[in-house]
Amino acid sequence: MRAASPLLVLAQLLAPAASQRVAHVPAFFWSEKADIGIGKSAQHLGEVSAVDLEHTVQTILGRHHVIASPLITGVRKAPAPEVQLIFHSNEITTEALREHGSSLSNVEKLLETSASSLTAPFTHGMYMDSDVLRHGLHIPSSEFLAYTEHNPQVFTNGATDIIVVELPAGGADLAESLKKQDEAIAIVSGLVSKLTHGNYASMLSATPVPAKGRRLAETDLPKLHITKDLYVALAVSLFLIIIFFSGFCCLFGLQTQRKFEDVLKQAQHN
Repeated sequence: MRAASPLLVLAQLLAPAASQRVAHVPAFFWSEKADIGIGKSAQHLGEVSAVDLEHTVQTILGRHHVIASPLITGVRKAPAPEVQLIFHSNEITTEALREHGSSLSNVEKLLETSASSLTAPFTHGMYMDSDVLRHGLHIPSSEFLAYTEHNPQVFTNGATDIIVVELPAGGADLAESLKKQDEAIAIVSGLVSKLTHGNYASMLSATPVPAKGRRLAETDLPKLHITKDLYVALAVSLFLIIIFFSGFCCLFGLQTQRKFEDVLKQAQHN
């Protein structure tokens, strides 16, 4: 009997959390041949910030040795990959994964067959102003084949290049849109695998608009309500503090005379 799909099992685990309408997005990491320190078919069910995602990518690239990431559970045993792919989507959310996880069949296969792979369903995504996305080369998935034909040296130059693959935006049918993005991921991954002989690492994440709105909403603090009695108490306390400091200053301002005259001697002389 075939084991249950990891993404389907994960989708069942996500159901209670996703029902809270928290704006999370999943993140997937995989490396075809290299051990990049994230484990094999691992799952991280804790909340992951955008900074942690960026530190994870930087650690995979060998650029961060001090800053820890909760997603790195081991030691990176391979050199930096030839290419770091970052698949960027605006539609792959935790809620979408819960409802249409079966649409990402190619991603599931990549996670199962790769030497290192990790799934983190509760992340805040990577914002476009992050260092990784800002300095990466952005290429639409529909133009990736043409880019590889005109720039084959990028995949064999011995230096790690960050390529951000913009996945196609879908229509009203979310399941169909996820299938198209899943197919695009499979095509791009296959091309890069051949060009680099499997020496590449990939990440799939998203930057949903609700996540940023939620992040701002969390900073809103409740209003402080002041009552009449509290206002009177504050006013009286302020008045007493003023009296105390005034008396304190006057007390230390008192000075004795430098010389005291003998009153009796003065009377006798008179």
